[in-house]
Amino acid sequence: MISEALDTALDATALSGSFVRRRRNEIGDEDILVKEDDSPVTIVDIAAQVLMRLHIEEDVRVPALPMCGEESPETLLASDADRFRSRVLELVQSEKPSIGEAEMIALLERGSHRPEPGSGPTCWICDPIDGTRRYLSGHRYSSCLALLLDGELTCGAIACPDLGHDPSDPVTEPSDTGSLYCASLGGGAHVIVGLDEGSAGRRTRLTLPERREGDQVIRVARSVGASGLRPSHVWEGLEANGGILEIVHIDNQCKYVALATNRVDCIYQHAGAPDAEPSCIWDFAPGVLLASEAGAEVLDRDGRSFDFNQGATLLSNRGLAANGPGIRGFFSTVG
Repeated sequence: MISEALDTALDATALSGSFVRRRRNEIGDEDILVKEDDSPVTIVDIAAQVLMRLHIEEDVRVPALPMCGEESPETLLASDADRFRSRVLELVQSEKPSIGEAEMIALLERGSHRPEPGSGPTCWICDPIDGTRRYLSGHRYSSCLALLLDGELTCGAIACPDLGHDPSDPVTEPSDTGSLYCASLGGGAHVIVGLDEGSAGRRTRLTLPERREGDQVIRVARSVGASGLRPSHVWEGLEANGGILEIVHIDNQCKYVALATNRVDCIYQHAGAPDAEPSCIWDFAPGVLLASEAGAEVLDRDGRSFDFNQGATLLSNRGLAANGPGIRGFFSTVG
């Protein structure tokens, strides 16, 4: 089943990635809403999730499993959302003319499953546009789909519509073709050149090289637009261990791609306040698996592996400390 599910994920993210890239310049101010968590959602986010759910249901290679997607139908059912809902339907029908409003909402409902913590779910995890703010501002974004099998992150794919595949290319240079990345547990991480290739594309294995002795430059992934070069004691801790820091501005699940393709050496995300809301699983899957299968160490801020069997949020994990080969020692004394 895992091989078939990986093919399904590749085709679904290829479809979504191509769709959101084509629609990027069609979004007006009225096509953007702000959710309760203060994050933006666009008509393209929701339409892409509907199309991904539809693809999963129509794909005969795997059963139509539940899907835990970021977007939910409440956004479309609000009393003042008539125009927004019509615009989403317009986008969906541009790809699937036979879909009516009721079916669109039903697909979104079936794509917003929330598993119970500890239930060992078998379900998809979906983020149609990971990095909506970046999508709107013209920076990197991704489209992600992963499979949980009995509560374990098993396989998944990431579409990067404007991120090239060549590790020697800087992440700031746009790609005309985009690329697909995929991973399966124990099966390695791979890249497919060309977003539209889907599961039929040629897969090239991603394996991180060993760090060269004497190489002190540490390329640190940092969110786009973050000010300053030393936001916390982590930076000082790395430098105290002899590191020469180079900031690479990239975020959302593109940062895991950058780590897996040896364009950054480490990713650090602060755990936040003790009472902060836990992170959502769709912000980490399948990126955690991709980087791990490429040879990176991907743990939370407390040195624990990520537990995706805690519902729609990572209740057992705080923050992120991920690094490629040879960087672990630099993190060891960082408090």
